[in-house]
Amino acid sequence: MLFLLHPIISHEGARHLETEIRKEEEEEEEEEEEEEEEEKEEEEEEEDDEEEEEEEKEEKKKKNDDDDDDDDDDDDDDDDDDDDDDNNNNNNNNNNNNNNNNNNNNNNNNQLNTQHHTTQTNLPWLTPIPPISCRL
Repeated sequence: MLFLLHPIISHEGARHLETEIRKEEEEEEEEEEEEEEEEKEEEEEEEDDEEEEEEEKEEKKKKNDDDDDDDDDDDDDDDDDDDDDDNNNNNNNNNNNNNNNNNNNNNNNNQLNTQHHTTQTNLPWLTPIPPISCRL
């Protein structure tokens, strides 16, 4: 293919270039595959970590159930839940604020567009002149 684009390059030269290009493409594909494998491994590690954390929480709950001082330990767990709730609330508030800002921007743009449109139609020199037969 390349020798058609560059007639100066000999057939052997074109073959050499094609093989180099193929090698580069294969190397890129291998790198992409390695990156995908690394990402999969990282995801699996994260999932394993999450599972371990859940198991630790379950063990703590079992220990707490066995202890007489359940109230103190439950308060700590509740605090963690409260933190999660606070984070969720903050995220929801941020999302709502972003949505409100977007809506305000859209409303402002709509107002500008309608104002522009109304001012154009209200200008006397832009209104069509009726034909002479209608003016008589």
